[in-house]
Amino acid sequence: MVCKHCGNQLSLEDEVCPFCGMENEAAKKHIEEMRHFSGQFHQVKKEAIEETGKIKSYMPWLVLIGVLAAANVLVLTLLENVYWVEDRIEKLEVQLREDSYYDRLCELEAKKDYVALGFCYVGENFYHSKRLREFAAVADAGETYGKLVESLGVIAAYQQGLAGEEDLDEKMRSFGDTLQRLYEVTDGEYYSYITRYSGEKHEETLSDIREETEALLTVICGCSEEELEQMRTMKASELSALIQGKIRRERIR
Repeated sequence: MVCKHCGNQLSLEDEVCPFCGMENEAAKKHIEEMRHFSGQFHQVKKEAIEETGKIKSYMPWLVLIGVLAAANVLVLTLLENVYWVEDRIEKLEVQLREDSYYDRLCELEAKKDYVALGFCYVGENFYHSKRLREFAAVADAGETYGKLVESLGVIAAYQQGLAGEEDLDEKMRSFGDTLQRLYEVTDGEYYSYITRYSGEKHEETLSDIREETEALLTVICGCSEEELEQMRTMKASELSALIQGKIRRERIR
């Protein structure tokens, strides 16, 4: 099995990718189903022993549970094989057009169209190419930046009375997590991991994305340079609290 987020090999027992830390949905479902069937089996066995001291009368139920568990494993195996085939086809398609894709990403980076670069990289499954993984950090930062821009647009509309409390609350639920993610990708703990394919080649771009984000935070939310410096090491909950406080103060003004 291949991680659909970073392209590295996984096993069906890996609930989380050991390489990128993203959730392995197929493994999670498999493990949950097996735990469910295992729980049913032990419950039936316990009841049988307590009531009769024998398992014989419960044999049909045990057989049924066993069949269902086996069927579950079979279905997941088939799904894994289908995913493997689709993954190989996608990988081949990306590799065949690798040069043109590389040029497209370079062009988007040169134009500073970071949002388009991020969604292009993820949407076209460019992580299948080791060469294109050079843009992994920029793509992650660009996609995250795009989500922040969308949320900041709602914040600006709220301050002008064009958006309500519900619109603001919906965006603020994930704002702290998203902003923290951007700081981690551009200059945090995750930075050293995600830039292993590019080194310092795109460091200027990552810095530019962070600076653009902070410029918007200054204009829309009224963040000071001192606050921006502190925000780079804050937790998601702290970031959300800080921004929400500033949003409401700015609106009162």
